[in-house]
Formats: sequence, structure tokens, C-alpha cells
Amino acid sequence: MVSIVKTPSTRDHILQHLWQHQDQWVSGEELSGQLGISRTAINKHIGHLRSAGYTIESSPKKGYQFRAASPHLLASEIHHNLHTRLLGQEEIYCLESVESTNEYARKLAMDGAAEGTLVVTGNQVQGRGRRQRPWFSPSGSSVSFSLILRPRMSASDAPRIAQTAAVAIATALEGLIGKSVHIKWPNDILIDGRKVAGILAEMSTEMDSVEFLILGVGINVNTDANDFPPELGETATSLRICGSQTFHLASVVRACLESLEQCYSGLLSEGFAPIAANWSRRCAIEGKRIQAHMVERTIEGVVQGMDHDGALLLKDDTGHLWHLLAADVTLKPGGK
Repeated sequence: MVSIVKTPSTRDHILQHLWQHQDQWVSGEELSGQLGISRTAINKHIGHLRSAGYTIESSPKKGYQFRAASPHLLASEIHHNLHTRLLGQEEIYCLESVESTNEYARKLAMDGAAEGTLVVTGNQVQGRGRRQRPWFSPSGSSVSFSLILRPRMSASDAPRIAQTAAVAIATALEGLIGKSVHIKWPNDILIDGRKVAGILAEMSTEMDSVEFLILGVGINVNTDANDFPPELGETATSLRICGSQTFHLASVVRACLESLEQCYSGLLSEGFAPIAANWSRRCAIEGKRIQAHMVERTIEGVVQGMDHDGALLLKDDTGHLWHLLAADVTLKPGGK
């Protein structure tokens, strides 16, 4: 099943009106008059909303009253109260299950889908991270989404978007749980030293410029500690574990989209320096001894932060300062 929002439907308008008046009864006559359809049609739409998981009470004399949002991840739930101008405003493809949101979005982009198009699911069965590593995303308790971006920038500057996204996602999750959120270079999102989210950016180029970029984000939302496989038990976490509450998946997506749009717009209008400064403040490995693994060599040293080009600054034992644009990093035992 695919739930797509492009322009609000009659059902969306009914839902919006009930949302806005959820502390009071709304008569069928009022809805009928506002939308220009019969009360029988209104009742049929209410039935479809209930089938989608919304709790809506009805009374022959009073009308309808909204009681609870759907627990399912729905396009209408994401679009409701989404305060963005670009992201998620063109089209939202909400998929019950998909192998990879990035791959689905890439095909849409190749067919000309507009910037800001969103692909989202609560069940990504073949998710992957950097270097094709599998991304664990249990059905119903995690969320994975991909955005189509078409920035006017050179291909050499495109890696900055992933780092911008890391700052945006960290900011959004911090607002949701009220705890500090950090970033492990280049774009792993950590809470209490454990990974709660990951980012994967993949681009298509035309000459030396970006044709489109697919920005993928995976977040452990309501995953319980015992749901993680043994190999992730000591390194992964979720918003539910850290925030001691259950989170509404659509609300998490909305918060991330709003933060992403703010940071993405800032990157395009103000440049990378403010993002780099924010990233450095959140850096989980600054001042710590790491090994940076590259194709041809491994460098050990102490992290000094990130420069304004998005490169990791690593000072080795000879005092040489390396500017690393691509590497896998591991923290050395003992930290510093």
C-alpha cells in the first residue's frame, strides 16, 4: 500500500477540521456545508479515517469528535501541521514496506520528481548505511525516509549536505527528548554515546555539478533494548530508551523535516561556516584518539574538529594535521 499526498483531499480537509476542533463536537451539517458534499459522503469519509486507525467518536445529535491520531505512519499524518515550504510539500510517498527508501527515491528523481519529494516507511527491509553496511530498522518501531534534493552546487561541495543533515537531525531529536545529541564523524547521530540515527547521502552528477541528491535518514524511534540484535546491543539506542516515552512516528518525521529545511536553507543562503561550527560543538570524538581507516592507509591521532570544508581534522603523533574527507573512524581504547 502506498499513501501519497500531493494536494489535500476531501478526507484530509475533514481530518484537518476535526483536528482543529478536537476539544469539541463538529456536526455533519457543518462539515457538509464547508466542503460542499452530502452528509452521507461525510460519514463515508469518517469510516475510511477510522479504518486508517484514527479514533473518531460520533453521535447522532452532536456529530463527530476527534479522539486520537492513527498509530500508523500515514502521509496525511506527516503533512498535518508540517511547517515547511519545500520538504514534504510536493509529494509524500508513504510506503507500508520497501527495500530501500533511497533506491525508491532515486528512481523517482530520475523520472523528474520535484525537489522536496519525500519517501518514508516504517518497514525498510534492506536498508543500508555507508559502504553498503546493513541498517537495522525493525518494523513499526523505526522510521526511514529519503528526500530528493536538487541543490545548485558543485559536486565537490555536495558532502556538506550530509553534514548539514547531521546537524539538523541532531537538533530535531534534541528537541524531542530534551537531552544532548552528538555527532560522530561524518554523520552518525548519538545519544549517551550510542547510535540512534544514521544518514546516507547519494548523488547523481551532471558534468561537475549536482543533478540531484538523495538524502536518506534512519531513526530508531520506539525500539526496545531487547529488540536490537546482539551485535548492536552495546552500540545502539532509540528515542524511547533515551526519552522514557513512546513517540508518534509521524511527529518525529515532521520535526526532522522542519529542522532539515531550516539547516538546508541556511547552507544555501549563508554558506557552510555556521553549520561547521554547530557540527563541531556536537562532535562526539573531538579531543579523542581515533584510528581513521582509508583505502590505502590507516592514520592514528587526536581529533581536532572539522574545518569549514567539512574535513575531519586529525593530528597524528608527529604533529601533522590531516584533513580527511572520507574515512571510517574507530575510537581507540582509553579514549584520549
